[in-house]
Amino acid sequence: MPKRCRRVADTGAVADAARAEEATKRPKKKSKKAQTGATQVAAADAEDHRDGAMILSSKEAKLVKKKALKSDKKGKKEAAKKERQAKAAANTAKNDKLRKEGKMTRKEKFKAAYAAKKAALQSGGASKTALQDKGLQAKLLEKAGLDTLDPKAKECFLTGLPYGATERHVQAHFANVGACRVKLLLSEAGRSNGTAFLTFDSAQEALKATTLDRSTLQKRWIGVRLCQVKGSGQSTKLTAGRPEDKPEGCLGAFVSCDPAVSEDQLWELFDGCNVVNIGCMMDRETGKFRGRAFLDFEDTADVDKAVAKSGQTLSGAPCFVRYKREKPAEGGKDRKPPAKGRSGGPAEHNLPAPVPPPSGKATKFQESEDENGEA
Repeated sequence: MPKRCRRVADTGAVADAARAEEATKRPKKKSKKAQTGATQVAAADAEDHRDGAMILSSKEAKLVKKKALKSDKKGKKEAAKKERQAKAAANTAKNDKLRKEGKMTRKEKFKAAYAAKKAALQSGGASKTALQDKGLQAKLLEKAGLDTLDPKAKECFLTGLPYGATERHVQAHFANVGACRVKLLLSEAGRSNGTAFLTFDSAQEALKATTLDRSTLQKRWIGVRLCQVKGSGQSTKLTAGRPEDKPEGCLGAFVSCDPAVSEDQLWELFDGCNVVNIGCMMDRETGKFRGRAFLDFEDTADVDKAVAKSGQTLSGAPCFVRYKREKPAEGGKDRKPPAKGRSGGPAEHNLPAPVPPPSGKATKFQESEDENGEA
């Protein structure tokens, strides 16, 4: 190899060695992609650190608030306790002062009044009964429809009783009124039908029992009515001032009574009036008595006897009797025309179309001509 060429080769080798040494000394540059990933990781670490600091700060704030509320509640309890203690001390001092003066405290007065009331109820002699008030007695008589109280009226009629109520339950309910005998009315199945009769020792107690009308027994409202003495002849205010004019030749009467009345009771009530027949009006759906009946007689004088018994009591309710009014005859003056579309024929829109009159010329036949027109 010539000398010149060998020198150029040595120079190139030296340059390559210098570049390699410089490359080892110089730090390597990262790529743009590597730089972006490192930045995102650093940002995420910083955000996590910030969130953790916020969580710690919120927990600390809650703990501080909870401690403040607890201390506030404790302070209020202590203040209320001190206030109660002060009030109790004041009451004790006041009671001690009253006792030194020989007076009763408020609690002692309440206990004495309660004991007196309990003793009065147990002895049966209340300080003031309901009937000692004349105004209340007048109201009770007016409610019963009576002018005066009959001494023999010692019975009351109860309605709306619970089906599970026994005689002891009813007696306990009227214990403050007085001792009474209870007669529960039974249905055909042998169970209580919710009605009963009460018999007291005096009419005053029976009238006093009506003050418990609309009271509750075993969470049910009950009705209490004073029974009128049978055959007393005392008319009630419900029928006063309503005389019925007797139609000419009347042989029937109309009865209005309590639905609990039976047909046998009606026959017993009008015994001696020569009743021929009793027609009871029954409910179409239930088949039970509606409290309405018609009486038929053969003599008009017997009708007067039956009407005279109006106002007497049957099953604890007054029974009213009036003369039977006959319906007006067909086509009479008192008969009202039937309403259109309701009765007396079909409605107008259901009537058939009218028949048109015949059209054409009418042909007249003479006596000398036959049907074919021949002489």
